[in-house]
Amino acid sequence: MRRVKIGAATLPGFTNSIPLAPEEIISNLNDYPLQAATAAYAFSLVEVYGNDVANLFKPGSVRPLGSWHTDIKFDLDSRDTAQSLRAAAAFAKLFDGDPADIKPASVIRLVAMRRARNDYVHRKDTGIAFDRFLVYCLAVVCQIHFLKASDQSALKVYPWEAFDEKWRGQASHY
Repeated sequence: MRRVKIGAATLPGFTNSIPLAPEEIISNLNDYPLQAATAAYAFSLVEVYGNDVANLFKPGSVRPLGSWHTDIKFDLDSRDTAQSLRAAAAFAKLFDGDPADIKPASVIRLVAMRRARNDYVHRKDTGIAFDRFLVYCLAVVCQIHFLKASDQSALKVYPWEAFDEKWRGQASHY
């Protein structure tokens, strides 16, 4: 491995063992953590959505390079009522919402998403199951939407498994 010198510090650089030429990259495609990278991207979309909604209802409430979920702690113990109430209040705060309207599952999902995303980005843990992660992302987006939606029927989930025998029993409920 090459070492890259930046100022007085010497940092590890790229390895020379992975060919990056266009004609050779395809053979390394299976080594790329597609599910984890896609989950991290999906989490970023949830962050941006939440930041945008928060800024609609409380302009300037999200600091530059900050996020609406910053006050929800990673070490949340969902069995602890006081912690759960604080987390629900933090979830609702920047949307100018009522903490009583926050479903405990939404907070638990958000914490799980943050942990998984940070484990991938900061610790190279690629063990994210994207299908479940995406369900969590959509559930958190729905929670934000319904927290502030004036028309509760504006966002509908089609119960596709109930109308076609081909799909019956295929739905995953989290």
